[in-house]
This record gives sequence, C-alpha cells and structure tokens, in this order.
Amino acid sequence: MSGSAADGRLRVLIVSSGDALARIAAGALLEPGAPWRVVGLLETRFEPIARLRLVKSAASERSLYYALYMQLEMFAARRSLDALGARGRAEWAPALADAVQAQGGRAMLTTQPNAGAALEFARQLAPHLVLSIRPGHILRRAFIRSFPLILNLHLTRLPYFRGIGGVFQSLAAGERELACTFHAIDSEGVDRGGIAAQATVPAVPGESVLLQTLRLYLAARALAPDVVRGVATGSLSMLPNEGGSYFSWPGPGPLGELRKRGGSLWRIGDLARAEVAIRSAVDASLGSDS
Repeated sequence: MSGSAADGRLRVLIVSSGDALARIAAGALLEPGAPWRVVGLLETRFEPIARLRLVKSAASERSLYYALYMQLEMFAARRSLDALGARGRAEWAPALADAVQAQGGRAMLTTQPNAGAALEFARQLAPHLVLSIRPGHILRRAFIRSFPLILNLHLTRLPYFRGIGGVFQSLAAGERELACTFHAIDSEGVDRGGIAAQATVPAVPGESVLLQTLRLYLAARALAPDVVRGVATGSLSMLPNEGGSYFSWPGPGPLGELRKRGGSLWRIGDLARAEVAIRSAVDASLGSDS
C-alpha cells in the first residue's frame, strides 16, 4: 500500500499516550527531512474511573505486582529522558505534541479516541497511515474502518505472545530471543492483524525484565522508520498472524517461573543502568556532543 500528500509525502497520524516509552519508540519518526509527514497526534489519556477499573482487574487476577511494575517501567523511562537535559530530549525524544505541532501538524488530547470529536479530528487529517504506539486504548470498529491502514506496535513476538506483559511472559517461558512487532489493526481482535515487521534482540540471562523491555523500545525506534518507509514506497508486505496464545494479567505463576530461571522484574541499580542505555543510544544517534 502506498499514498502521498500534496507535497509527495505519506500522511501519518500517531495515536499514543505520549509517555516516555512512546517518545522513545516514536522519536525517530519526527526527525526533519523524512519522506513522510506526521500530520497529527491523537494523545490519549485514561479517565480516573478507567484507571480504577484497571487496578481492580489486576488485583482480581493476583497481578497487582505487575500493575505496579508497569508504573516503574514508565518512571525509569521518564527519569532516563530527564537525565538527557532539555537539548537531548528535544533532539532525540521530544514531547510528541510539541514536535508534531512544530512541524505544522495538529494535536488533540482525548480520553475517548474511538468516537466523537477525537474520531472526527482524526478523520479530518486524512492520514494514509495511522500508527498506534502505546495508546492505552483498544481501537474499535468505527475508528478502524475510518482509515486505510493502522499499524500497532506490540512489544513482543507475534503470534506467540498476544496481550499483556509480552516481554515478561516471554522471559518467564524461557525464550532466548525477544521481539517487537508492528502489526495491522483490521479488527477488534487483540494483536491479531497481519505482521508488517519484526525486530529481534537476544534475551540476556539474568538481566531484568525492565532493562530488556527498554532495549526492545530502542529496537522499535530503529524499526519504525523502516516500516513507514515501506508503506510510503508500497514495498511493505504482511505476514500471517495466526495461532499463538493470548495472555491476560499474569498472576503469580509466571513470576515464579521467571525467578526459577534467575530472572527478575527489576533489580537494584536498574534506574542507573536505564540511564546509561538511553545515553548510549542518544550518543550513537546524535554524536558524543549531544
């Protein structure tokens, strides 16, 4: 599939929470001179009642520990970006709304991306491609049917680990390789659409889930421009996404399996290690004087 704007560039809409992990994954899409144009950002938020339901759901599945870990993941990413300083953040992982608007695009904040003003906002932008990067919401039928192609970032290997906590579930199962996947959203089935691209990184024995998750977001950052370029040139092809398993809240079982393998969700010193990993990625991208 291919398409272009009046200036010859593919029109891209990003649907995202805009949190620190999303900024890491999407940052390379906003670099100047790209053969696509990010025409808009639909920045999503949870209503307080939705957050409460999420916590209650995790608690009912004996997974409150994992809901708390997810907050730690976001804190570690945010702290690592803060350590870059204003210039490093602006050049490498800018606030998505600011970066999109600085390039002439539009941004909207919403708690309801699937209907009403948010859906109308997205339709008016007439994107050829919608990229879903940590949106925090399941995109529904009305939204899906409004656009020619929607690709979602899923942080594990499809089709094998659909659903929640894919990196954790992969490591608990003893996988030797981890993956991030861009896949189509063509129905309300969770993580079911065709596979557009995958990048793999080796699982590191003894390294925490937190650090290995961060490395996967860096891999996704490198993969994202290739995916969009493939759409723009019409060279992107979809692989089938069949079989596999869906994982809901993990419960205590996978945590026990992870520990048996010498793993952990996080380790003392991970915050400092996360900063080093991000700084190394920035230096590789921008040069040592960034």
